[in-house]
Amino acid sequence: MKWLTFLAVTLVVAPAFAQTPPPPPDAVAAPTSAQTSNNNNRYLLLPDISFISDARGLFTSDKTNLNRNKFLLDSGELAIQSFVYPGIKQDAFIVFANGETRIEEGYVTVQDLHFAKLPLSATVGRRKAPFGRVNQLHPHSWAYIEPPTVLKNLVADESLTGDGAYLSYLFPTKFFLQLDAGYWGQPTPIEDIPADGQGPTSGAGFRDTFSTLRLWASSKLGGNDLELGASDARGKGVGYAGLSPQNTLHGLDLTYRLGKKDSQRTLVRSEWLGHEQKGGGTTRKAEGYYVSVDQRYGPFRSLGVRYDNSGSPWVFGREKSLSLIQTHQLTEQTYFRLQATHGDRPGQKGFNELRLQWVWGVGPHTHNLE
Repeated sequence: MKWLTFLAVTLVVAPAFAQTPPPPPDAVAAPTSAQTSNNNNRYLLLPDISFISDARGLFTSDKTNLNRNKFLLDSGELAIQSFVYPGIKQDAFIVFANGETRIEEGYVTVQDLHFAKLPLSATVGRRKAPFGRVNQLHPHSWAYIEPPTVLKNLVADESLTGDGAYLSYLFPTKFFLQLDAGYWGQPTPIEDIPADGQGPTSGAGFRDTFSTLRLWASSKLGGNDLELGASDARGKGVGYAGLSPQNTLHGLDLTYRLGKKDSQRTLVRSEWLGHEQKGGGTTRKAEGYYVSVDQRYGPFRSLGVRYDNSGSPWVFGREKSLSLIQTHQLTEQTYFRLQATHGDRPGQKGFNELRLQWVWGVGPHTHNLE
């Protein structure tokens, strides 16, 4: 299926560039501080290179957790990013974790397809899929350490990622309105069938090809920023017990950002997700949500609270928890974070967890906290 995806995108992109001359030098995106510009645009050959380390600690009442009462280097991320042609940018993110090295993302973005004068862009390669509000964020740019339970249970442990492509259409409206439509040859990593034959234990459970669709909008409301989004993902599920199920995900998200003076702001966010699996004449359904409020009370400090309530398509029962999150940002690249959680989950009532995170990095691929 990978070559079909590549062929389809090639047929769309290639004619557009064949008919449209390259833009003049002054239309090329401005170089970053890590690039040196000259009349020959040779700065395009010098990529931005960054490295980000993420260390985490976990103290929990769950004695079955193998990482209990440990502080470990969770991962290191090498980012290589550059324009390879005017209007065409490549990004590659190589992650070192658990003694393994893998390409977390590697994709090319065509910023303007020049197709029928439509505001279309395309992304081809391995990419965190445009599904939900935070799925495309890297862990070091999250506003928390442990992701919301509903995202882990119904989407992925970290992010729903695939090898494929998606198109983005920016509607010509007075406010921001964009549609992202993607088709993915396979999820990454591929879900394995557990030995007990009962299906996966978390996540969307996609096995083969799957598609994604996301419509999202942003506008000013009372001088503040309001974002709304709706997402859909569907594809073949992991087979088990002789079944070949079809899985479907639906999502709604809301973000409201209240800006204040002196670098202060309040960020309110919520996502609801529903998961449905059909196969063999049976249907499994699960849903959940989270609500979070994050208050930045200075340029480098923030305090957040989050409530999680989620079911699972793979495990009976619901998990409910309340988290308090404190972040202290030393520089743009470095921060320290604490997350304390209390809640109930199937088989474990009244659990307590304290998580610590220390992130530091060098290079331009760093993210301001939301």
